[in-house]
Order: sequence, then C-alpha cells, then structure tokens
Amino acid sequence: MTQEGTQTRPLGVSRPDLAVADLPSPEEVFKVSRLGPKELFKYAVGPSLIALGISIGSGEWLLGPQAVGQYGFVGVGWVILVSALLQTFYNVECSRYVVATGETPVVAWGRVPPGYLLWVPLSVFIVIFAFIAGGWAASAGQGVYALVHGEVPPAGAEEPRLWAIALLVLVFLITAAARRISRALELANWIMVGSVLVALLLIDLLVVPFGQWWDAVRGFVTPAAPPAGITATQIGALAGFTALASGLNWYVMGHYRDKGYGMGHRVGFIAGLRGERRRSWPAA
Repeated sequence: MTQEGTQTRPLGVSRPDLAVADLPSPEEVFKVSRLGPKELFKYAVGPSLIALGISIGSGEWLLGPQAVGQYGFVGVGWVILVSALLQTFYNVECSRYVVATGETPVVAWGRVPPGYLLWVPLSVFIVIFAFIAGGWAASAGQGVYALVHGEVPPAGAEEPRLWAIALLVLVFLITAAARRISRALELANWIMVGSVLVALLLIDLLVVPFGQWWDAVRGFVTPAAPPAGITATQIGALAGFTALASGLNWYVMGHYRDKGYGMGHRVGFIAGLRGERRRSWPAA
C-alpha cells in the first residue's frame, strides 16, 4: 500500500509497486464532451509532432541523401521502409506502457531484473552517448553558419561553435520558460516541422523531376538486396537513423505521459519554471 485504502500492484523489481486507479476517458483528460476530428487534431497530434521534430535530424538530412546519391533508391529505400515499419510496432508498445502506468520508459527500465542500479544509468548513458555527445548542437551550428554565409565553414572556425552555444541557450529558454514543457515543445515543433515540410514540398515540386519521384516510390516498395558497393556501416546507419533512431524511441514516449494520456492524466507532468507542480495520483 502507498497510502491507506490505496491498492497497489507489484511490477518487476527494485521499484515501488504501482498504485491502482481507474483509467480516465479521453473526454475526462481533455475536458471535452465528445472527442471528434477537431479535438483529435488539437489534442492528439502534439507528441507525434515532437517525435517528428526529433526525427528530422542528422540521419535523414545527411546519411539518407548520401546513400541515395551514391547507390540510387532501389535497395536503399527498402531498408528505410522496413526500419520504419518495425519501429511503428516498437513505438506502440512503449506508448501502451506509458498510457497504462503513467511511468516513463526510462524509469520503467528500473523494473527489469537485475534492477534500476544497472538499467537506469545505462539507459541515460545510451541517450547521452547517442545524441548529446554526438554533437547535434555542433552540427546545427555548422548548418546555421552555412545558411548565413552560403558556404561550408572552414576547418577550425569559431563562429559555428558560437552558433551551437546560442542554439543550446535558445532550447533551454524555451523549455525553462514554459508552463508545461511538452506543450512548449509541441508549439516549437509546429513551427519547425511545418516550415521544413512546406519548404521541402516546394523544392520537390519546383526542382525535382517527376521521374525521380517515381524512382523514389519504387525504391521504397521494391524488396531488393543492398546495392553493390554499399558498406555494412552505411546500411546500419540507414536503418539506425530512420525515424526515431531504431531502439532509442522509448525515451521520447514520456511525452505521452506529460500530455496526460491514460494514467499520465493522474500522475501529472513535468513543468517549466513558470508551471504549477501537481500530482493527483498517490506517490509511492
């Protein structure tokens, strides 16, 4: 028991038992009488936008075009499609856990034997090693430099590093100043993802020949062996960086909790500096 009269159920090892409560309805979560198309668009798209914003990154912008430019679409597009389909099932199962328990996946790892002393630090390290230590901010700083000057930054240039620092500060201000961090990320990604997709669509319509459109579609749906000359590293990078970087998707699913889906509605959310701190579900 966590509090007098509160039922709990054990799950895994080394973590407190989970409190038992009724799963709220979507109408209760979003305080609407009926969940129609308008409400779905308004309330359900948010975490997906965050995931999409994360997905538009180094792999998609660099590794994919490089492989297609060298080897064509056939045999390359198929790898991307299979990776994306497999990740769909993986994402659904991670999201189900979050909705059912109100617990973020990075914490849930602590319930897996031998316990949190191994899995929680390891899972956090994996995220840091894969994304933060890899220099995403530094790469973004180089991109801003190229956008401003119209050329690739020279070796040893200081300005890209300053742009990277400025971008990190901007991200910190967006999250720290928010009442609800997940909502601030949704709004930021509405702008970023919308701008990127519109720009890409216009470029594709105005610049790319329609024959290449067909080659791209055919490459995605044609089962084929990897093209001659491509390396295992390139194939692994294509599969690994497709969408949310195969296997690491679980760390993004915490946004479903913060959005209030399922038991996330009872647990509460991560607030920014201006947000309220509340938890309506009994703490363990």
